[in-house]
Amino acid sequence: MIKPVSTPAPPPVNENAIEIPYGPVSAIPHRPDIRIFKAPDIYPIKGHDISAADGEIDWNTVKKESKARFIYTRVVGWKGYDSSFKSNWQNLKNSQFDRGAYLKYDFCRSPESQLDTAKQYLNNDPAMLPVGILLVHPAGEDRQQLACFEKGGMNGARQNILIFAELVKNHYRKTPIFYGNHNNLSNFLDSRFDSYMIWMGFWGKTSVKLGGSNPWTLWQYSGNEKVPGIGPQTESEVFFGTEEQYQQFRQGSTNIALSAVK
Repeated sequence: MIKPVSTPAPPPVNENAIEIPYGPVSAIPHRPDIRIFKAPDIYPIKGHDISAADGEIDWNTVKKESKARFIYTRVVGWKGYDSSFKSNWQNLKNSQFDRGAYLKYDFCRSPESQLDTAKQYLNNDPAMLPVGILLVHPAGEDRQQLACFEKGGMNGARQNILIFAELVKNHYRKTPIFYGNHNNLSNFLDSRFDSYMIWMGFWGKTSVKLGGSNPWTLWQYSGNEKVPGIGPQTESEVFFGTEEQYQQFRQGSTNIALSAVK
């Protein structure tokens, strides 16, 4: 007698399972706290960020060889004006790339003073990308900056960063984007910053740590990409979304990545 073969019961359906959307995305729809990081090649809109640390750039080669859509360049750091900015800014203007500029937040200066410096070097160009504000915790980085930070503590720092962001937004008429690695962004940003965009540096393969519910707009996925004309250690980014969303990002009217998943 042949015994009938029993069919195994199908696995239970998990109604709470999260489906990852197709294509370029940075978070789950209606769950902006769950960030998505796909292979960089999935994201069609790419870019770089540069500074004096990259040395002399061969712009003819960059313009000829690079497939980047945008390039950000540093205006000021903790040591003051970036000596490469003027040249980089002019070369970017005469290129096919969308150009953007970023400022490193200084804990030893008032928000108003930092805006004055920005205005001195960075003209209000309606065509440029939203201004980036780089946040770096000074512990282990710079003693003077750390001493200034400790005077007001984290609460004071957050308040002044918010004031600075609002000043930048009002002057340049675009929503700024906060730039930093995932640890620094988690330290500084709380829900009061959700109206601003996120530019997150995350190169590792371990779990990313980013608090809150604000998805990334730009992801710096590498700091050692070989780019002809710039060098073998170029910092490289992807934009989170579609061409239509990128055009909204360029306009800088809102936090486009958060709007996309609400």
